[in-house]
Amino acid sequence: MKKVDQILSWPEPKSATETQSFLSLVQYIAAFLPSLAEHTGVLTELTTKDSERNFPLWMPRYQLAFDAIKTIVTSQECLTTITFDEMPHNKIFVTTDASDKQSGTVLSFGPTWDTARPVAFDSMMFKGAELNYPIHKKELLAVIQALKKW
Repeated sequence: MKKVDQILSWPEPKSATETQSFLSLVQYIAAFLPSLAEHTGVLTELTTKDSERNFPLWMPRYQLAFDAIKTIVTSQECLTTITFDEMPHNKIFVTTDASDKQSGTVLSFGPTWDTARPVAFDSMMFKGAELNYPIHKKELLAVIQALKKW
């Protein structure tokens, strides 16, 4: 839920860079968000080089798209809850991924891995010696982090 909380508390962007940062955060969970492109497309207009030099006035259509994204993130179409009464038909899945600098995890619930819906998200920046780990150890670290969290 950490990513969702970040999206919900994100203040109105005041620059192209802030807009791009918000959209990058939203893209982290984009696969689970219905109709996302419809709203991100409106805000993407604010990420051009022209917008970086002279950020346009924050118009009502930008606010509507910004608010719609925040609404979608917490909608039933995106997140679900684990209902133990639905087991063993539905299962709990933990999906992890790691890159050179960070890892991301998704806890999901559903009948199969590819149809499961997300319950929660988490990510972690690697620090210190972790940055020097080979990729297979970073992947394992992501699994361990997810299991500790959930």
